Amino acid sequence: MSCLRPTNLYPPASPAPIPSAFDPHAVERAWPLVSRWRARHSTLLLANWEGETTAVADRRLDEVGKRLRGPVDALPTGTPEHAAALAEYRDALTGLRNRPGGFWIAGPDPLAAEHALAGTVPLESLASVTLLSDGATRLVDKFALADWREVLAVLDSTGPDGLIRRVREVEGGDPDGRRWPRGKTHDDATVVHWPLS
Repeated sequence: MSCLRPTNLYPPASPAPIPSAFDPHAVERAWPLVSRWRARHSTLLLANWEGETTAVADRRLDEVGKRLRGPVDALPTGTPEHAAALAEYRDALTGLRNRPGGFWIAGPDPLAAEHALAGTVPLESLASVTLLSDGATRLVDKFALADWREVLAVLDSTGPDGLIRRVREVEGGDPDGRRWPRGKTHDDATVVHWPLS
């Protein structure tokens, strides 16, 4: 049985509201787990006992941003020209926030909750649950120097500090963003790793 296909996951199907109440007694050993996704700000890693890993992340900002990031990525990080291009990019994104065809973030607009990713996975099928901010996922999604299994191996052996240290080493080796274009040299990095053994 594969635990790594969350059921009732939406979107991409049709957006549906998140249930307003969670009953922890409805499912044996069910735990509510909430992650604040700020566009592509967080990734949820689910690892099962067979060694499979699934990353759940909202990539709608990535999809929208692809067509807007060219001028930002073409310039060295930290230069005045990069800062100006980054400001224009952010202004363009503001017009696409919490709109159909754009991306959704939690905030004062309660309708954004109707577009949240939500799903269920049987807790007993999981070996670990890990939440990572986008600054901590850079080894995989920005630098392509590791996959999710390797990230979990680092977390199991050296903990969140070890993973963040590796990210900082890579960032430090490319401070101007020439090899890996990005908005800033370092991003905030947060990891919560919960082994369920």
